[in-house]
Amino acid sequence: MAAGIDDFISKPYRQNDIFDCLARQLGLTFLRAQAEGEVRVAEPVKLEAADFTALTPAMQMALRDAFVEMNQEKLAALLEQLGVDAPALAAGIAQMAARFRFPELCALLDANMHRVG
Repeated sequence: MAAGIDDFISKPYRQNDIFDCLARQLGLTFLRAQAEGEVRVAEPVKLEAADFTALTPAMQMALRDAFVEMNQEKLAALLEQLGVDAPALAAGIAQMAARFRFPELCALLDANMHRVG
């Protein structure tokens, strides 16, 4: 790694190791079919600041705190609450958080707060 490489896969190469490496490096999520090892790539979620408009200020601040702290447990509890009223937004946030896209999530919330406030 000190030589400037970003990741490493040892021989013998295994299909799952290759796809796991691609997922880490490219921020992809692969949907693995049960039969024949067929692999499909899930579409990344495209959230916008306006998607956060319906959230209460308290929920927005709680989410932002969870993003800044990168606190998966806190975020999971908030997403469970959010999933009742806004399941698509909760799923989008969960997908971005799983890819550690916390700075982008904070920026979306900040943009929404500035737009509304």
